[in-house]
Amino acid sequence: MTRSSELPPAPKVVVLAPIGRDGQVICAILTDAGFDCEIATDVKDLLGRLDTASAGVLAEEAFTSSSELALIDQWLSIQEAWSDFPFVLLSIPSDEADQRRAQLRDVLGNITLLERPLRPDTLVRAVRSASRARQRQREAARLLDERARAEAERRVREERLRELFDNAADAIFITDSAGCVTDVNPAACTLLEAPREDLIGRLIASLIMPDEREDFTLWMARQTDGQATSAEWRMIRPRGRWLDTEISARVLSDGRWQAFARDIGDRRLAEEALRDWNETLEARVAERTAELVQTQTALAQAQKMEAVGQLTGGVAHDFNNLLMVISGGLEMLSRDPDPERRKRVTDGMRQAVERGAALTRQLLTFSRRDALKPVVLELDRRISAMSEMLERSLRGDIRVEMSFQSQLWPVDVDPTQLELAVLNLAVNARDAMPEGGTLRVRGENAPDVQDEDLAGDFVRIAVSDNGSGMSAEIIARVFEPFFTTKGIGKGSGLGLAQIYGFAKESGGGVRISSEVGVGTTVSVLLPRTRRVPLAADLVSDDSARIHRSARTSPEATVLLVEDDDEVAALVGEMIEQLGYDVTRVATGAAALGAMANGRDIDVVFSDILMPGEMSGADLAREIRRRRPDMPIVLTTGYDGEARVATDQLRLPVLRKPYRLEALARVLADAIQRRGTQDAGAGEDDTRMIGAG
Repeated sequence: MTRSSELPPAPKVVVLAPIGRDGQVICAILTDAGFDCEIATDVKDLLGRLDTASAGVLAEEAFTSSSELALIDQWLSIQEAWSDFPFVLLSIPSDEADQRRAQLRDVLGNITLLERPLRPDTLVRAVRSASRARQRQREAARLLDERARAEAERRVREERLRELFDNAADAIFITDSAGCVTDVNPAACTLLEAPREDLIGRLIASLIMPDEREDFTLWMARQTDGQATSAEWRMIRPRGRWLDTEISARVLSDGRWQAFARDIGDRRLAEEALRDWNETLEARVAERTAELVQTQTALAQAQKMEAVGQLTGGVAHDFNNLLMVISGGLEMLSRDPDPERRKRVTDGMRQAVERGAALTRQLLTFSRRDALKPVVLELDRRISAMSEMLERSLRGDIRVEMSFQSQLWPVDVDPTQLELAVLNLAVNARDAMPEGGTLRVRGENAPDVQDEDLAGDFVRIAVSDNGSGMSAEIIARVFEPFFTTKGIGKGSGLGLAQIYGFAKESGGGVRISSEVGVGTTVSVLLPRTRRVPLAADLVSDDSARIHRSARTSPEATVLLVEDDDEVAALVGEMIEQLGYDVTRVATGAAALGAMANGRDIDVVFSDILMPGEMSGADLAREIRRRRPDMPIVLTTGYDGEARVATDQLRLPVLRKPYRLEALARVLADAIQRRGTQDAGAGEDDTRMIGAG
């Protein structure tokens, strides 16, 4: 049977007739008549069933106490306003029952009284009539609910429409069928610079300039129901002023008019300007083309100068650091008789010389004036022998891990350029891990490579770090000469260019994979050679590890802020030689952290150019904000930054390379001024202190 042919559920009737078999007999009659009949055992059971019933059949003798009537009275009192529940009361005529019957009628309210004995059809008619009345009550309640909901929805819609009307950007005018304004929104008042009461009641045509009113009236008359059309008209403002507007109007279903207006004065001006622009376009194109040619020529020259500037700035900074190590080391050798300390200074100077030679090799390789001298090498032995040199080039918070595949194939490459490439990769990895990390050097065979312009058997040297990583935009430029992500004077931009040139001239290539915040892996692919090394590929160790020297009793504590490890080691020795205690950090953020940890610091001695977002000048500003009495001395080998520090911060700046006497003098002066009104801010401090 389909849903459409299903019969509606039978009306439910509850019978309360507790004496004899009256309940069963009544239910049998009503069930035969098509009712769903239930028998209640007492008044409480009755009330529990009435909520879903359409009528109740009650025997008069079921109510033997006033408490039973009170329960029904309470149930009826909490019914909804529309509810008038129908009861059919069965009564036996007697003078004694009249009083009780009247009481029942007062409580039950809507009752149909049937006196016994009664015919079955009389009972069925009475119950059916009561059930229909209940159904009509429910239907009326449903209609009232729907009407209330519809009314609430209508009010919400009107409120929303009013909100849209009031907040609309365009001016809106509502008129009656005769064109008289009945309502306007705030935007209309703003457009015409008139209060709402001055606009209500006026013909909308009276808001148009007089010479256009007749045409406007005809235009409005041509509008059809629901169809909106637009035209441009001049509307009047106070004191005879007017403005260009675009009006869109339509007739509503009830005969009223709705018009939207917007100011198009700016658009008119733009259109006029565009016409003027188009009229002179050809002449301007020719002029602009000539300017573009000049700009391109100037840009090419600027790019050349920028490349030279990047190169000279980076190389100058690197060489100044090397000269600082050598100059200061010579000073220390002439003053310190301690053999152990002299040996450490000598080792530092030797390493500075090695770094200078490596930088020179970078420049020669880039300029193609340093010819490669290939030798058959065993990479695992050659690179493993570099471990101590790598440790000297890195910081103490970076761990170096090396792993090589067994039976690694030999390669035929220039050993010097190989070592320089690995060293450059290690230094780049170090700079990418300012907070420390792990540098992994891995060597493995790469048979049958088919990758871009490479094909064949190669040996892969992969150098990985877990540092800051690089974006795709930076990776696309890392092999460009002079390109560097380091600060001004912090790098020549030749490191990766040297690696790329070395790998390409050796018949291989370089691949980079990196993820920002995760790390970077640079893989150098070198072609396998079938030749056998003539002798063991051993590399001598020309330097020893630098051990920290014992310190004398310090007069004061110096916070040394220097990112270059070699410079920091030497300067630390110089400061200790002067009798100070030294606490060294590599970044401005680390310096602020050291001061915040409660360490006793008497003077801050900081390089101006440092990795990260905070330079030495920025560090000085932050220290002055936190601790205005803290003496600060800056140092640099880059004059441009030094001028900023001296001109803006009025701080003493010690230029690299400097001598021990100059260092002693500037530190002593700074500490002596500690506690004065502004340590390091006097007139005599705004100077560059040179080597002497």
